[in-house]
Amino acid sequence: MKESLRLPLKSGNVKQAETDLKHRLKWTSHSRIAALYDLYEKIKHHKDHILNTIRLKLSNARIEATSNKIS
Repeated sequence: MKESLRLPLKSGNVKQAETDLKHRLKWTSHSRIAALYDLYEKIKHHKDHILNTIRLKLSNARIEATSNKIS
């Protein structure tokens, strides 16, 4: 279930990703699993940032990897 929320990130089309994200968020918002509902709240809060990541094709993956090596 959680992994299906990542699929819109792989889309190069922002409009399609937004549609997919709305559909998946609607489904997740009705989940009785607390962890999925918490994830729904976080994605809903950061939705614009997520769509900007898709639109601009930018990621903080390198920074996170460097941070993990330092820690």
